[in-house]
Amino acid sequence: MLRLHVHIKGVVQGVGFRPFVHSLAQRFGLTGWVINDSRGVEIEADGEIEDLATFLRALTEEAPPLAQIVRIDHKLGDIEDSDRFPAFEIRRSVPVEGERVLISPDVAVCHDCLREMYDPADRRYRYPFLNCTNCGPRFTIIEDLPYDRPSTTMRDFPMCHACAREYESPDDRRFHAQPTCCPDCGPHLRFLDDKSDEVDGDPIELTIDALRAGRIVAIKGIGGFHLACDATNAEAVLRLRERKRREAKPLAVMVGGISAARLLAEISPEAERALLSPARPIVIVPQKASSPIADRGLCGVTGGLGTVGVMLPYAPLHHLLFRPLPPSRNPDSIALPEEIGGTSVSGADAFAALVMTSGNISDEPIAAENDEAVERLGGIADAFLVHDRRIHRRADDSVATIRDGVTTIWRWGRGHVPRPVFLPGPLPPVLGVGGELKTTICHIRGDKAFVSPHIGDLKTYETYEFLRETIAHQQRILDAHPRHVACDMHPDYHSTRWAEEESGLPVIKVQHHHAHAVALMAEHDMLDTEIIALAMDGTGYGTDGKIWGGEVLRASATDFVRLGHFTYAPLPGGDVAIKEVWRTALGRLYEKDGGLPDESRPLFREIPADRLDMVESMIRADMNCPPVDSLGRLFDAAAFIAGLGPEACFDGQFPMLLEAACGAGGELPEGAGECVDLDIESLFLEDDAGFLIDGGKIIRELARIRIAGGSTETVAKTFHRWVVLILERASHIAREKTKLDAIGLTGGCFMNRILHEALKPRLEAADFRVLTHRIMPTNDGCISLGQAVHAGYRLKAQR
Repeated sequence: MLRLHVHIKGVVQGVGFRPFVHSLAQRFGLTGWVINDSRGVEIEADGEIEDLATFLRALTEEAPPLAQIVRIDHKLGDIEDSDRFPAFEIRRSVPVEGERVLISPDVAVCHDCLREMYDPADRRYRYPFLNCTNCGPRFTIIEDLPYDRPSTTMRDFPMCHACAREYESPDDRRFHAQPTCCPDCGPHLRFLDDKSDEVDGDPIELTIDALRAGRIVAIKGIGGFHLACDATNAEAVLRLRERKRREAKPLAVMVGGISAARLLAEISPEAERALLSPARPIVIVPQKASSPIADRGLCGVTGGLGTVGVMLPYAPLHHLLFRPLPPSRNPDSIALPEEIGGTSVSGADAFAALVMTSGNISDEPIAAENDEAVERLGGIADAFLVHDRRIHRRADDSVATIRDGVTTIWRWGRGHVPRPVFLPGPLPPVLGVGGELKTTICHIRGDKAFVSPHIGDLKTYETYEFLRETIAHQQRILDAHPRHVACDMHPDYHSTRWAEEESGLPVIKVQHHHAHAVALMAEHDMLDTEIIALAMDGTGYGTDGKIWGGEVLRASATDFVRLGHFTYAPLPGGDVAIKEVWRTALGRLYEKDGGLPDESRPLFREIPADRLDMVESMIRADMNCPPVDSLGRLFDAAAFIAGLGPEACFDGQFPMLLEAACGAGGELPEGAGECVDLDIESLFLEDDAGFLIDGGKIIRELARIRIAGGSTETVAKTFHRWVVLILERASHIAREKTKLDAIGLTGGCFMNRILHEALKPRLEAADFRVLTHRIMPTNDGCISLGQAVHAGYRLKAQR
């Protein structure tokens, strides 16, 4: 007989790990105990060597679905018969000073809970808040640690005797499930009209009736409110866009199951796995031409992009919206979801699809509480479906897509937060506060980097306040005490101003594109080496005070060298040109000695003459025309030349439309005929500090193609082809200069499907080791991670 001592680190609390260990111990005839402590789970078990070895293997091989084991430490020791434990027990949690356990994200309702919810004989039948240790809210309801019910918003709901029995029984899957409840002791739904008065009746049925009637309903979920309407009703979709002030940006769609998803979009096996994963993200997939959702160009659900963001129900409440009672109101005949062996509901008793977009006015945080939603969304929603379980931390839905057959995150949010990025070793405590757009924050705590949920664009007071709230909450929940704050170099970013004016900490400024590269290196555990980084996006403040965004870097965790970049061109009006993309094209076509060439003027015929003259005079006088080398702005200029319009409704719209104009498939468009070839070598210019890529020549050649009668599709495919070949050549030049084979693709431009899927295999065929983002977004959502890690490595080196 031997004694096995085990300590397990990872996401192992609040996921049913202790009852799982208890069950394993009974199966193998072991005695001893299991406890939660502030570091994870600790076990002592007595038994024969074979049983202990099998038990140790089963801890990882059979772990609960929500557990994420990072490390297992164990040791064996001898015991005397007199010291053996009499039985195996679950002991009370023990705090360890200075340690914090990892918290589980919010998780989609599990199959067992769904079966109960659809069982007329079960006491939780049709109850929209049931959960267990394998599912339900976590991060969004936690107010403090340790993760016990009194530290969550569920403390407002004392458990009834039946729930308490389940909660205290190690053999029950609700053992220590902190959010557990039932209709007798838990939260309840209410349906409010547009005057916020409660309406009598079944709230679920009232909501379904309102949506069928074409009304917009604000629905309180797990991480905040959604604004919902019938996705097949064009008038309802247009009304939602007008009220929300979201002109053309795509809207997410929720459907009841995989069969319904296949009616809307092409669902690959990888996309199906992502849709059905416990995180239940929005997954961007190719839209079918036969899709029944309302899609009138830019004003439709997808904004004319050819792709659609699909998600499946993840809260019990959502399932009930797609599984209403039949017309007879006979509970026994309710249909079951496909995922637990039921069949799809069709006809008048179900919606094909619901728009489920963030419950906010554009650029503001999502609404989280009832009064807040009524106040902020009252001008948008016709009705409200609310409940009385408080949301302590709002969290937008995660957004993902499929790249190279693998799920890739585009927005870090519900279902993934607060899982950390693991670092090679401990770093000094640092806070990274991100950029200006798609902002997140990141705390370094030991050997882990914790990135917050998506905060948004820091353009409004409400979002700036959300930034402050997120910093305070993350420090409390992680027991984080940063000694330095890392921020962007841009002096006008609100996050930079917070760091300098409010943090009270020493500030470390990090170049925007270097932060992109370091974030990618952190994902791939390459922080102790160097890589070539293609950092391609829309806007980033450079070390020379100019606007970067088309960078080829040699990067380490602590430093970088700029090997090459696109040539600079004036950006007339600065940020105004990001919306009025014709200004960007004019800046690239304008010649210092000759102005705008006469042959290019027909491209600007839709621009009023007085406005065109004004912007030309700005360029001549070099007035409010910051120089920019950004590939993202080159995409804008190319999209204008292709005939996609003069003004964007949201940042990134025109590059997305230009990608959509190429049609389906991720292959590199062929030259000759469909595309026009260009001497790629002629674009590369020598420079004292490295090489330059002539962005002006790219746009001038595209203009010639368009003026000669080239179609929008031809210009779009030609531009994509050129960019892929240019970046491929730039990669080879960088390797010749550095002798490095590892190359990272980072920045918002690599959200482009063609750019990613055409460039990566070409580089791999040339024996590059290509690094791409999988966990963190490739856009500015990863900036805070790169800032914090870079600052941590700098401080560590100084020590």
